[in-house]
Amino acid sequence: MLSISVTTGVILLMFITLSSSCPHCLREKAFMFCIHDVKKRKEHHYSLVFKCRSCEGLTIAEVEDLSKSGKKPESRTGECVIPDDGLYRLCSLYPRPETPYAPEHTPDACAKFFIEAKDNLTRQRYETAVMLCRKVLDIATSYIEPEENTTSLAKRLSLLKEQVKITPEMADWAKIIRLDGNASAHSDENFTEQEAREIISFTETFLLYAFTLPGMVKQWQRK
Repeated sequence: MLSISVTTGVILLMFITLSSSCPHCLREKAFMFCIHDVKKRKEHHYSLVFKCRSCEGLTIAEVEDLSKSGKKPESRTGECVIPDDGLYRLCSLYPRPETPYAPEHTPDACAKFFIEAKDNLTRQRYETAVMLCRKVLDIATSYIEPEENTTSLAKRLSLLKEQVKITPEMADWAKIIRLDGNASAHSDENFTEQEAREIISFTETFLLYAFTLPGMVKQWQRK
């Protein structure tokens, strides 16, 4: 933001940046600079609009001017880093980065890699996201049938289907995840964002049927 000195006529710069991960591209320590400020009705409070240099996504920071000077941020000079600077107190950020999560009752080992898959999807690492979904499926089927955890994933899926421990539809979803997961790990095949999203959706549905619904039934039975 620019201002002009009344006495010298020199253009002065108030450079305000936001020290935070970008809620859009999730880039850590993203370079986000203020492009606009708006005075709020509440005294000494402002809305600052920041733009991410990486993805150009916009973030709004609600701040309080601790100096109580009444000056708008754009009329100041020098550098200011929110929230580390003593001039302003950060009240809130919009939007907040979404925290990925796994379906309820999912075993911790599965949940860990499923959350990583979602995180990689957001960061546009589609091949890694698909590969992690296959790992989730591998661990999940080992939980469903512990006695068969030394067999291959393909054989384990066939056994679970024969034993009616998973539905034919679940077996079909799992086959898609298994094949695409193999492709991401053992070839130069690339995946689009849409394809990676579909694989994660298939994986989440598998976890819901395998762990969430049975867990909800057990909770209800204990009442």
